[in-house]
Amino acid sequence: TGYFQVTQVDLMAMFAAVADFDLPHAAAADSLDFHPWFRGETQTPPRSTMVHKTHANDYAIRDGDWVLVAAASGYASRKPPPAWQKKHQQGPDDGQPVEFSHLKTDPGQRHNVASEHPDKVTQLQAVLEKIRQQGHSSPRPN
Repeated sequence: TGYFQVTQVDLMAMFAAVADFDLPHAAAADSLDFHPWFRGETQTPPRSTMVHKTHANDYAIRDGDWVLVAAASGYASRKPPPAWQKKHQQGPDDGQPVEFSHLKTDPGQRHNVASEHPDKVTQLQAVLEKIRQQGHSSPRPN
């Protein structure tokens, strides 16, 4: 899709690459070096999917423009006040088991479209579960 996910986690791998330092095998399990992509040396970024932890044992996964919160709500445990919900046009929980948004059409993640895209939800749930099972999201060095 041309989208990529870079975060502060990747700084360790990028700084190590710039310093020509080999990180220990167990270090920076999810850190990726984006320098080759930033410099135009490759057309493919090292990552297009990223896992986020929303709350204890609740995770979200972003893949391109899609975000799946693998919980009934990404903010339910915070219980935002009604005034905040109104100001940000955030409606009450819709009762679905997951939250699913398309950031290009809904950057505020205000509309849960999980029931409209069940195949994509299932696909991202499988990717998220695989990442959780293996304990890291990026390829491990040999």
